[in-house]
Amino acid sequence: MGFSSNRRGTCVAGDGSSSEVECNPSDAGDVIVLEDNVIVAGSITPCSDTSYNLGSETKRWSNLYTGDLHLKNERGDWTIFEEEDSLTVKNNLTGEFFNLMLEKLQK
Repeated sequence: MGFSSNRRGTCVAGDGSSSEVECNPSDAGDVIVLEDNVIVAGSITPCSDTSYNLGSETKRWSNLYTGDLHLKNERGDWTIFEEEDSLTVKNNLTGEFFNLMLEKLQK
């Protein structure tokens, strides 16, 4: 199920605040809302750079499942790769690779 035309609506948060949302199928892909799940066949992209949060200080996401993790801001540009038995970090500005030093904890 996808939207066949642009749809605008209001999204109301748990704290009562609200904002306008728009689904444009030409660049959003399919969006399916099933009770408490939202399924997106495409990218979710904010309207402007570094302006919006995913979650808040009091409403955090439980887990984040990703492929490689890309981190970029005005101070750096890094990618974290999950290897079979280690984590590797790449500085995307210099092209250098680093191994994260992990120490096994005693239980």
